[in-house]
Formats: sequence, C-alpha cells, structure tokens
Amino acid sequence: MTISLTSLVTGMIRIPLDVKITGQTLPTLLTLCATSVGPTVELSAKSIDFGKCAVLNNSKCQKLTLINKSPISVDYVLSIKKTNGIFYVDDMLGTIDANSTKTIKVMCCPDKIQTFTDVL
Repeated sequence: MTISLTSLVTGMIRIPLDVKITGQTLPTLLTLCATSVGPTVELSAKSIDFGKCAVLNNSKCQKLTLINKSPISVDYVLSIKKTNGIFYVDDMLGTIDANSTKTIKVMCCPDKIQTFTDVL
C-alpha cells in the first residue's frame, strides 16, 4: 500500500490511520507523523547601499537576486515597509521556479538631502 500526502500548511502533521491486519479482529491504530516545510528562499544580499544619490534626479538602481533552493516553485510578494516613495521595486510579485533564481531591480529616488533607510 502506498500513501501519498500533499500538505496545504507548514508545520507538524499527524494523521491517525486504522490498519486492518489479516488474522486480527480489531484494526490497529497507526499515527502517521510528518513535518511539512515550505520552500527555502534566500537573498543575494542582506542589505543594499545606493551610496550618494542626486536629489530629484534619475533613480539609482541595484539588483537583488531571490534564490529558490527548493524542489518546488514559490510565489513571492515583496513590500516596502515605509511608504515614503523613495524606494521602488520593479517586480513586487511573481513566481520563482524550483531550484531557480529571480533578479529584481530596486530603485532609489530621493526627494531631499538626508540618509534614507527602509525594509524590503
């Protein structure tokens, strides 16, 4: 007998099974335990430094690579924590194929002279 399982959530999974063994009158309870894990995605850099940027000029661009080290594809959604309009991402959502990479562009277009930081 083969049992296959497709998990819809990550974490511990416990499935009770009643197994009927030939020659026994009562079924035996078997608990199938597993841990479901999601895709593993890494970033090519933990931070991006745009250096000095001209105010109200063309934006500066840096590339960031998302690396899917999993045997399944992964859907991603990126967001910028602050909504100050200084940083932009060209591909805010998409899919990365299994064991593949996706390079996105992050732009900086400052509107005043100061140091800007944000979280992607």
